[in-house]
Amino acid sequence: MPLTIAEYTPDTFASRIGECFRFITADERALRGLELNLTLLDVRGPKRPDANERQPFSLLFAAPGDIPFLQGLCLLQHPDFASEQVFLTRVMPPRRKSSEEYGSYYEAVFG
Repeated sequence: MPLTIAEYTPDTFASRIGECFRFITADERALRGLELNLTLLDVRGPKRPDANERQPFSLLFAAPGDIPFLQGLCLLQHPDFASEQVFLTRVMPPRRKSSEEYGSYYEAVFG
């Protein structure tokens, strides 16, 4: 059974760093239907999660080239996840130890 957005936690994604996630843009008229294939780079969340309540966390994704999409609702499509709308925001490139650079970086925040 695919995971729904209500079931997402930092642990859901921690083992998926390096995987590609497909997003389809949903709310910009000129870019509606644009397919984004983004690599999950990092999962950011509380160091000591409280088991009694859901804690906010964020996911950092990267695209290999410069794409015109800045921010908005996108439909997440992945075999292990139910199709869900996620708000992506383009962010500044993080400081990375690796020499691998990407063209565009995006963040999704859950909370």
